[in-house]
Amino acid sequence: MMDFNHKATTGPSLESRPNVDRLKVRLLECLESALAYLLPAGKVRSGKFYVGDVQGNPGDSMVVELTGPKAGMWFDHATGQGGDIIGLWAEMHHLDARRDFAKILDEIATWLGDATPVVRSKANRSGPPMDDLGPHTGKWDYFSKDGQLICCVYRYDPPNRKKTYRPYDVKTGKKQDPEGLWPLYHQPEIAGIGDVVFVEGEKCADALLSVGIVATTSMHGAKAPINKTDWSPLAGKNLLIWPDKDKVGWDYAVDVTRAAVQAGVVYVAILIPPDDKPSKWDAADATIEGMNVHEFLANAERQEMHHTVWDGTNQQNTAMPCFPCRDEPFVDDSQQDVWPDPTPISQGHEAPRPYPLDVLPSVLRDAAYEVARFVKVPVASPAVIGLSVAALSIGKRAKIQERSGLYHHPALFHALIAASGERKSPPFKIMTRSLEQWIEGELDAYQQRVAEVASNNQVLDTVLLALKKQASRPNLSEQEQQAFIRQMAQEECKRIIAPPHPRMFTSDATEERLFQRMHTRGGEYAVLSGEGRPVFDAIMGKYSGKERTGDAIYLAGISGDTITRDRVGNENGPEDRMIINPCLNVCVMVQPDKYLETARHPSLRASGILARIWPVWLPSLVGTRLEEMNEPGLNEFILQPYEETILGLLNTVPPQKNDKPACHLVKLSPEASESRRQWHNIVEMQMAEGRDLEDVRDIASKAVSATVKAALVLHLLDHPHLVAEEESEVDLDTWERARHLGEYHLTEAVRVQRMAEGDALEAAALRVARWAVTTKTMEFSIRTLGRSLPRPRLSPKEAEAVMEFMIELKWARKVPTEQGDRTVKFQLNPKCANCANCARV
Repeated sequence: MMDFNHKATTGPSLESRPNVDRLKVRLLECLESALAYLLPAGKVRSGKFYVGDVQGNPGDSMVVELTGPKAGMWFDHATGQGGDIIGLWAEMHHLDARRDFAKILDEIATWLGDATPVVRSKANRSGPPMDDLGPHTGKWDYFSKDGQLICCVYRYDPPNRKKTYRPYDVKTGKKQDPEGLWPLYHQPEIAGIGDVVFVEGEKCADALLSVGIVATTSMHGAKAPINKTDWSPLAGKNLLIWPDKDKVGWDYAVDVTRAAVQAGVVYVAILIPPDDKPSKWDAADATIEGMNVHEFLANAERQEMHHTVWDGTNQQNTAMPCFPCRDEPFVDDSQQDVWPDPTPISQGHEAPRPYPLDVLPSVLRDAAYEVARFVKVPVASPAVIGLSVAALSIGKRAKIQERSGLYHHPALFHALIAASGERKSPPFKIMTRSLEQWIEGELDAYQQRVAEVASNNQVLDTVLLALKKQASRPNLSEQEQQAFIRQMAQEECKRIIAPPHPRMFTSDATEERLFQRMHTRGGEYAVLSGEGRPVFDAIMGKYSGKERTGDAIYLAGISGDTITRDRVGNENGPEDRMIINPCLNVCVMVQPDKYLETARHPSLRASGILARIWPVWLPSLVGTRLEEMNEPGLNEFILQPYEETILGLLNTVPPQKNDKPACHLVKLSPEASESRRQWHNIVEMQMAEGRDLEDVRDIASKAVSATVKAALVLHLLDHPHLVAEEESEVDLDTWERARHLGEYHLTEAVRVQRMAEGDALEAAALRVARWAVTTKTMEFSIRTLGRSLPRPRLSPKEAEAVMEFMIELKWARKVPTEQGDRTVKFQLNPKCANCANCARV
C-alpha cells in the first residue's frame, strides 16, 4: 500500500546558512569560470557577461553582472526571467531551486572541488555527512578520438541512499566536469565506423560493445543539457538511438536527434522498444536476457527521424545505413547467396563545416537565431540572408580599401543550397522585411517627385514647342535662328530625369532588365529570392540563346567592373548606357541539383562567376521540425535591433564633397592590414603547383578580396553611424572575424566545387539503387527508369551508361530475356537492397 503521509519538506535550517553563504561567496570569487562552464557560448564585454538565453545559445539578450553588489545577478530581456547565480545553476541543470536546494549545493561544491555542504535539519544532524559516499561501484573513462583520457565518471551506491555519479576532470585534477563541451563515450571506437548506436548510459554502451556493436552515450544522460555535449564526432554517420522504455528516455532520444542532425549526421532513427518489455527496459537489460541483439536491431520497429541521400538533390551522399530495414526483403537469403558482393565506390565527400555564427554582429546573430527558431530552419539561412541585406543597405554609400589603389563596394554573391522540402521563402520574407518597410515609406515622396518631374517636363515641352515654331519662321536670318537654337538648348538642359523607384531588389529578372534596373539606381541593386532556380537558369544561358551564358551582368556587378551597353536602339535613337563601379548583391536559395549543374558548366568555371559565389550547404531539418505545445510566436523585440540597423543604414545621408554625396571610406588598421597580407600569402602559396588549392586556384584567388568586402559589412553593422562620416577603420578583431568567415566560405566553395566535378555516374547509380530499394522494384528496364525515376530523369543514353556502370560494380546484372522479347531488363543485387553498403559514398 502506498504511503502518502510524507513528512513536510523543509528548506535549509538557520544552522546550515553559514555553509550556504560560504559556498556562494566562493562561487562568486570564480564567477567568470562558473559562467564559462555553464554557458560556454557567452562572452564578457564591458564588465558584464552576455549570452543569448538560459539554454546557452549565443547572443546578447541575457546579461549577468560580474562585479559590484549585484555580482551573479542575471536577467533575460527576452523572457523577463532573472535571479542569482544559484538560481541560474538550477536553471541550467533543470532543477527546482527550492525542492532540489540540497542537490544544487552538492553540485556546486563538487564543481568547486569542495566536500558537499551539509544541509540538514536538527532532526537528522546525527546522520552521515552527504559526502560520505564510500568506495565507487563503477567507473567509466571518456577518451578523445585519438585515445587521450579526458575525464572519468564514478558511480557510488551509498547505503540507504540513491545511486549518484561524480565526474573527474583529468586536466584540472578536480572532481568536476571537463571544461568546455563534454565528450561522447567510446570516441576511439566510433571514429572509424559509419554506423553507431546511441544509448542512455555508459552501462548500456558497454553492454552493446561486449557483443560487438559499437555504441556511445553522453555524460550525465538525459539529465544533462543537450547543448553541453560535443556532438561533432557523429558528423557523417548513421545513428540509431536505443532509448530507455519510458517517457524520459523517448524525450531524450528526440532531443539527441535534433542535436545529431545539427552536427551533420546523415541518418537518424529511434528504435521503438517492444511492447512486451517492462518500463525502463534498456540495452543492458537486453544483453542480460541473452537476447540476440544483432537480430533485434535488424528487425525492431523504428521511427526514422532524418535521412539524407546523395542523389544530386540532398546535402549528404549516403544511401541507407547498414542498420537492416524492418521491411521484408524482396528476395530471400537463398537468392542472395548466388550474387557476388557489390563493390563499394568512393568513401564520400567531406561534410560541410558549421557556419561561423559567432563572428556575426550580435544584432544579426540574435535575429538569425530567433528567425531560425520560429521558422524551424538552419540558423545559417537567416544569418546569410541578413548579411546580404546589410550589404545591399550599405551599397555604394561606403567602400573599403583593400590596398592602396584597390577599393571595393560590398558586392557579394551568396548561394544557400537546400533540398526540396526545406523552408526557403519564410526566412527571406522575415529578413527582408525592413527593406520592404523602407520602400513603402519612400513611395509617397517618390510619387510626389515623379509628378513634379512630369509637370516640369510638360511645361518645358510647351516652351520648346513655342521656340521651335519661332525658329522655323522663313524670314529669320541665320544669326536669329542660331539664337533660338541656343535658347532651346538652354531650356532642354532644364529637363529633369525621373527619380528611380525606391525598390532596390528583385527576385527574378532577365539579364536585360537587371541591367536597366541597375542603371536606373546608379549600379546599386540586389537579387534576393528563396527560389533561385530561375536565377541559375539565367546564368547558365537558358534565356540567352544558343551557346551563350547569362553571367556577364552578375560577373561585372560582383567584381565592380564598369558595364557598358551600346545598342542600335529604336526611333528615339541608339542606346548608350554605362554603369561605373556597380554594386550587385545576390542571395538566393537553390536546390542542390541546380547548383551542381551550374558548378559543372565549363564556360561558367572559365568566366570566373563560380569563383565569386559563396555557397552555403544547409543541413536538412526535414523530419525534425516538431512543434511544441504553446510554442511562442516570433519575438519582434529580438528582431528590432537588426531591423533598426538596416533602416538606419538606408536612411543615413552620406558625407558631402563639393556639394555632392560622397562615399564613406573604410580602411584596414595597420594590424588588420598585416593580417590580411599574411593570409593572402598563405592562400597564394596553396595555389602553387602540387599544393592543396592548385585545382581550385580560380576560387582561391578571389577569397581574400571577398573577405575584405565582408569585413566592410561586419564593420558597419557594428557601427552603422559611421556611414555619415568621411572615414573609419576596421580594427584587428573585426578583421579576424571576417577572415574566419572567409576561411569558412573558401573551404565550402572548394568542397562543393570538387563535389560537383566528381564522377556523375556514381551519383546517378546511387539514385537508381535508392529508387529500386525504396520502391522494391526487383527488375526494371531502361524505359522504366525514364518513366519512374525521380526527377531529374535520365535520358535513354544516360540510363544505359549508368546500368553498365552498375553491372561493372556488381550492383546489378542483365536478366536473360525470353525468345522474341527485345526489352533488356536489369536486376538489382539484393545485397545492395538489404544492406546498401555498396551504395554508401
